[in-house]
Amino acid sequence: MNNKDRVMESVFELIISKGETGLSVNDIIKELNMTKGGFYYYFKSRDELMEEMIDRFMLKEMKKEIAEARDSITDIMPIKDRLKRCCFILPKPGITDDSGNRVKEYDSGSFFILLYGLMDKYPALKEGYMSFREENLVLIRETLLEGIGRGIIKKCICPQSYSELLLAVRDGIVALSMIDENIDIEKKLETSFETAWNEIYNEVA
Repeated sequence: MNNKDRVMESVFELIISKGETGLSVNDIIKELNMTKGGFYYYFKSRDELMEEMIDRFMLKEMKKEIAEARDSITDIMPIKDRLKRCCFILPKPGITDDSGNRVKEYDSGSFFILLYGLMDKYPALKEGYMSFREENLVLIRETLLEGIGRGIIKKCICPQSYSELLLAVRDGIVALSMIDENIDIEKKLETSFETAWNEIYNEVA
């Protein structure tokens, strides 16, 4: 890992751990104990740093989570397990060492606090998140359609509307975790998913 990468990593750690997205160049160099000359050697501006940091630690993380979810789904996986996997896709950003091993990981709540704090200022992040969400919707919708086709899920379920509902519930749970840090996102998701599954499961299948 080169020095530029280490600066981006340190800034990401600083911002996501503090939940502070408005740090100035002066704030950054003070926190990282570096000089202005050192900062501008690697980045032309704060925005350039932020854009590169967003690409590396946020956009790539969302793409990775979607790809891993899609790759983990197999034809022999039960519909319930497939749907659950699709509903539990949440970015979990972290810091990796030179060997690619994760040495620090942040929870999904911290990721979304950062996401919501930066989306308005950085269009690429907003577009990336909307793409991530749309791909997630597609995965859920495809699973619902297959479940309906196989008689496992009730025919009265609208795949498009229900996939949006499932994501809205997930996003709501994440939002609540930003207000109450004691909320266990995984546990809440599990409970909500079981409730949803009991509603759509075709018991006569």
